[in-house]
Amino acid sequence: MKLEVIADLYRARWQLELFFRWIKQHLNVTRLFGTTPNAVYGQLYAVLLAYALVQ
Repeated sequence: MKLEVIADLYRARWQLELFFRWIKQHLNVTRLFGTTPNAVYGQLYAVLLAYALVQ
């Protein structure tokens, strides 16, 4: 695997980590209740929608 590809993957993963840290800090999501991708997406969408409505 080329070094540039590894660096791009690391940057993408870091952005995901920052997003989850923001979710935990601002939306008080301490854990994800679902284990399937659809369940996780559903929980995140619901929390983000509630946040948008409150703002």
